Amino acid sequence: MARRLKGAERRRLILQRAKRLFARRGYGGVSMDELAAACGVSPAVIYRHFPSKEALYREVLHTFACAREDYLAALLEGPDDFAETLRRLTLAYLRARLRDRDTLRMELRSIADQDRVRRAIYESQWAGLAGYVEDALREQAGGDGRRAAEMARLAALAYVGMVREALIRLGLKAAPAETGEEGLEGLSRDLVTIFLEGVAGAMRRSSGPRVQDQA
Repeated sequence: MARRLKGAERRRLILQRAKRLFARRGYGGVSMDELAAACGVSPAVIYRHFPSKEALYREVLHTFACAREDYLAALLEGPDDFAETLRRLTLAYLRARLRDRDTLRMELRSIADQDRVRRAIYESQWAGLAGYVEDALREQAGGDGRRAAEMARLAALAYVGMVREALIRLGLKAAPAETGEEGLEGLSRDLVTIFLEGVAGAMRRSSGPRVQDQA
């Protein structure tokens, strides 16, 4: 006779099975009835733990994809210059998202399905990295001018896009060595270097040619 699962065990099983289904078929491709069947329970049992499919989806991400303590540690440890802190933050994001490939596949499915509601959830997950980059660049610009603020915001979004694109490549077809610690550290360094070089070039272009003193 099968052992009856305790409430916490049942909840964990539901999250595991839901993660697998969401990763394979996307949010819209999975019904609560199918989730219940995959877990070997009735839909009522699912609703006992999660009030809606949306709540279940969010809890899957919170349980398996979030690692806020890792991001906080990255901010606080080691040298505090912008480049080095950004490298540590980037590495923390890469580690966290590759820790569970199903959550990365869930994000890719939300993009492929053009699911705006679910994509907004992922945007909030990336907000910490984007916010740090934006604030740091605005501070380096030495003012709160509208143009500097806009450039900082766009640069931050561009950097998040770079990291997400790297994750997509790693998640879809990476060799094992690329997702090892050494590979991720090298990738984080490369991303930061490319980004900072691009930011420096953009700032030079935006400043325009210097006005020469007239004789």
